[in-house]
Amino acid sequence: MAPAWLFAPEGACGTAVGVEALPPPAAGRADHALPCTIMRGGTSRGLFFRRDDLAREREGMLGQLRRAVGSGSDRGIDGLGGLDPLANKIAVVARARCGQADLDYWFAQVSDLRRGRLDDSLSCGNILAGVGPFAVESGLVPANTPSTCLRVRSVNTGDIVRVVFATRDGRPVYEGSCAIDGVPGTGSPIELDYATAPPRAERELFPAGHRLGRAGAIEYTLVRCATTLLIARACDFGLSGAEPAQTLNEDQALLRRIETFRRDAARRDGLGDVAGSVAPKVALIASGPEHATLYSRYFIPQACHAAHAVTGALALAAAARCAGTLASGSAPTCGSDDRLRIAHPAGVLDVHVRVREAAGLIDLQRLSVLRTARRIMQGDLWLNDPPRPEHAGRS
Repeated sequence: MAPAWLFAPEGACGTAVGVEALPPPAAGRADHALPCTIMRGGTSRGLFFRRDDLAREREGMLGQLRRAVGSGSDRGIDGLGGLDPLANKIAVVARARCGQADLDYWFAQVSDLRRGRLDDSLSCGNILAGVGPFAVESGLVPANTPSTCLRVRSVNTGDIVRVVFATRDGRPVYEGSCAIDGVPGTGSPIELDYATAPPRAERELFPAGHRLGRAGAIEYTLVRCATTLLIARACDFGLSGAEPAQTLNEDQALLRRIETFRRDAARRDGLGDVAGSVAPKVALIASGPEHATLYSRYFIPQACHAAHAVTGALALAAAARCAGTLASGSAPTCGSDDRLRIAHPAGVLDVHVRVREAAGLIDLQRLSVLRTARRIMQGDLWLNDPPRPEHAGRS
């Protein structure tokens, strides 16, 4: 878990404050039936909870979430966890305690089912696509017509994201004609707009203080925007950038080399030892085919994403529109078109990005994507009893 547990303060907007920024519930539930919604957000799926329905104390809440995913088994057989990291995610949502936002959203990635490890060092843009509809369905916020616009604060990162989605008769509209690669069928578009912050200083976007670094023979850019991302050339790893995710994930020697690079670059740029963290992520890029701006293979971090993380796409797009980064040389600007098209293993992800640099500040004037979401199930999740020590860890 992220180290900074503050568990009571409201936290300033724009500051990563962790799950403690979510207001504690008036009375935590003591029984084993836990209200839960399963939602698809973008190309991910997760368990969604209202903060009020969880235990008041931090450790009690985390224990409930571990039991919800079936920790103690590699397969999550006694809960709703699973083997696919894109479907092993958790969102906890509450009315915001920050005056600049409507909702607070805490995200956790189930990084180790057997040991019950929940990593909240980063946020998830795909899961964020489901937060607005979930909040309306759960009675946390009212809906407008024909659309609802909400300001959602990621308490993991401090980012405030404007989320716009269709609503009718007080309910979210899930049906529509918007298609996103990696998801069958179509749905109603949900806009995630990250360009809500004031212009940023150089080190806010490029925390190492430079736009190009080098780890051994590998040149890279470290960028922090929506997530923390290391960008490197695919060719420096002997790749074209167009390989299928399965091919990359079967190459254990390649995965070890990428992980060695990730740890080395992070250490060089002041992030410390990241061996036990999912941050920073890694994107290996190459100039794109005719229908896209660039190729990206996104590692999360010990496996290649089956599609592409939204937050990773936003970070990559922001870096690509800043001169002097490794990504800027692979992503030419096409006239007045602010669309950057990222070719990933499941198709293409479009990011609308416009950046202006002046007086030492970087102004992200536009940084948005379209996603879809759908409520899959809503009901009570029955928690198992906490495992006794002599049985913990058996599968």
